[in-house]
Amino acid sequence: MPTSSIRYVAVEEYIAKIKQEVKARPEVEETPINSLTGRILAEDITSQTNLPPHAKSLIDGYAVKSEDTTDATDSHPAKLKIMGKIKLEKQPNIEVKNTEACYIPTGGFMPKGADSAVKVEDVMVSDDDLVTLSAPVQAGEHVTPAGRDVSKDQVVFRRGRKVRSEDIALLTALEIWSIKVVKRPRVAILSVGDELTDRIEATGEKKFAGISLAIASLVTEAGGEPVLMGVVPDDEAAIRGKIREGLDSAEALLTIGGTSKGPKDLVANAIDRSGSPGLILHGIDIVPGRVSGLGVVDGKPIVMMPGLIQSTVVAFYFIALPAIRQICGLNPEPIFKQVQVPIADDVTLRTPTTFRKLLFVKLVNRGGGTAAQPLSKLGEASLMKPVADADGFIVLPARVTSISRGEYVTVNLLHT
Repeated sequence: MPTSSIRYVAVEEYIAKIKQEVKARPEVEETPINSLTGRILAEDITSQTNLPPHAKSLIDGYAVKSEDTTDATDSHPAKLKIMGKIKLEKQPNIEVKNTEACYIPTGGFMPKGADSAVKVEDVMVSDDDLVTLSAPVQAGEHVTPAGRDVSKDQVVFRRGRKVRSEDIALLTALEIWSIKVVKRPRVAILSVGDELTDRIEATGEKKFAGISLAIASLVTEAGGEPVLMGVVPDDEAAIRGKIREGLDSAEALLTIGGTSKGPKDLVANAIDRSGSPGLILHGIDIVPGRVSGLGVVDGKPIVMMPGLIQSTVVAFYFIALPAIRQICGLNPEPIFKQVQVPIADDVTLRTPTTFRKLLFVKLVNRGGGTAAQPLSKLGEASLMKPVADADGFIVLPARVTSISRGEYVTVNLLHT
């Protein structure tokens, strides 16, 4: 595909090509529970037990048979004999029989025979170990039944879920100590440009390629293992050599910089001469990021990302992330958690465009509610602070050139 054939296509076409051309390589490994956070499940997780395993009391009080309290009134109270005491987290080996009660703490397992619990403050206890109730107790009152949280054979988490910190406590409660997860695919990251360096000591003469570190973090967040390849100069042969090196050592390659519409479009030319099928798409219908592209060599994706930070991030989320998910054997279509909130300020785009427009936003408190504060402007893709401050982004359809303050927008949340 020659450079001059750049055309701006929809994200959906990139997804279709990724499904068609990128080889899924989902390797699986067993991982202990203390290393699970952030990993992607390679299998459904099914509970082998009820949680709680036994019915539990929700209050400090007495476990009783509800049938013994049916006729209890102020004038004719029910009197029950205290026959024991439950210890917290110990399965009792006692049985409550008719006209009996058993002391139980909050969270204590219900003894056999009892089907409800009554609060300490709702009874009177006499010196001769009698509990007096002046009102009936319904069956199941103040009791969490066995399996109320999780039932045996229930699918707790589905394949493809990214394990969160909050998931760990539930897994330990279910006594699941290791899980099969998707092995992190290696993703090579290459910065392109004569003006760049990856050596801190050389930053007086050149610009440090810091965007590569940001992309490395996003790769980790996506379930991949980043491999930083440093910087290559604006030389097509050198770029081609680095592409070959990256594909030999990783399952995917992301390039940063060196992509444009002109003669400096060295990366696209290098990709197209690196193997089959080579450069597949160049250009996407979103700004910033419209000169992004996708190549594939031997089933491995090469994602061309522009060198301006906002464009780089857009290319990652709309092209690189789907490619990584495809390698992991997951649905490549990226799914962002979304909220609908009013825009905090008027937005006017000075130049009408046939492209979809992406704006980074921050969620702020306005008038007692949440609103989306625009942070970025078209034409300022090199500004880093909007990306650093953003909670998410909105995408405006083609030909939409303004949003009025208070108009509701859909915010795609980042890092959730």
